[in-house]
Amino acid sequence: MKKGALCAVAGALAIIGAGQANAFLIVCNPGIGRVCFEARALRADISKQVAGYTACIVKANLVCEASGASTAQECDLTTATATAPADAKGKFAGDVAKCDGKVNYMKKSKTLTPAAAYEAIGCVGDSDASTGGNQPYTNMNTYQAGAMASAKANVKLLGGLLPSLVSGAPWNCSDQKCVAGVASSLGKWTGAVQKCFAACENDYAGKAGNGGGVDLPTPCSISADGQTGGAGADPAFTACVEKAYASATKKIALPAAIAQIAANIQVANDGFYNSASNCPP
Repeated sequence: MKKGALCAVAGALAIIGAGQANAFLIVCNPGIGRVCFEARALRADISKQVAGYTACIVKANLVCEASGASTAQECDLTTATATAPADAKGKFAGDVAKCDGKVNYMKKSKTLTPAAAYEAIGCVGDSDASTGGNQPYTNMNTYQAGAMASAKANVKLLGGLLPSLVSGAPWNCSDQKCVAGVASSLGKWTGAVQKCFAACENDYAGKAGNGGGVDLPTPCSISADGQTGGAGADPAFTACVEKAYASATKKIALPAAIAQIAANIQVANDGFYNSASNCPP
C-alpha cells in the first residue's frame, strides 16, 4: 500500500489499543499512601504509550509500503512480514521490533508488581473477545501484550479506508498525493484531540478540564461532529478541541468520518477513565 492509503490509520490513533478498556476513578486523598498516586501515574502514562506505540507502527508500515507496487496492503504488521517489492530495504521486521521494545506499561511503577499494578488501574481490557463481557488479563504484562496485538490488527484493518472516503467532492482525490494531504490533516486533528482528552482526564487542578476527579463522560466530552466540546464539557476542554479542529482544517476539509472517529475516541476514553472496575470481586 502506498503512503496515501496507509495514512488513513492516522485518523484513528486514539481508537487503537484503548478501545476495549474498562477502568475506574482513582481517588487519592491525603494520607492514603503512594499506591494511589502510583496508579494515577501508571494510567496516565499508559494512555500516552498507546498513542506513541500506534504512531510508531504506523510509521514503520509507511516506510515498508513506500516501495510497494499498488495501493493494496503489502506489509502485514501482525506478522511483521512484507510482500515484495514492499520493504525494499528489508527493515520492516526490525522497525516493528523497535516499536515493540519501546513499550513498557510498568514504566511508572515504583512499588507495584505487574499483578498489583493491573488491579490498581481497574483490570482494564478484555482478554477473550469470544466470551461475553470483559475478561480481565492476568497482569499488566499480559494486558500490554494484548493491547499491542490489538493495535497492530487495527492498523492493518484501517489502512485502506481513506482513499474511498475522499474520492468524491470536495476532494476528488485520484492520486496518492491528494489522499496523503487529507490523511495528514486528519491525523493532525486526531493527535491534537487525543492530547485534549489526556490533559483533561489527568487534570486534578481545574486547569485543563478537571476530569481527573470526575467519573463521568463530562467534563471531557467531544461533540458529535468532532468540532467542539460536547454537552457539559469543561470550557478548557472545549477550547482545546476547537483549536485542534481549526488548525486541522486550515488548508483542507476533513471527511465525514471525523464524526465516527470522534465517537470512537469518546468511547475509548470513557472506557479507560470513566467506567467501573473490571477486577474480579
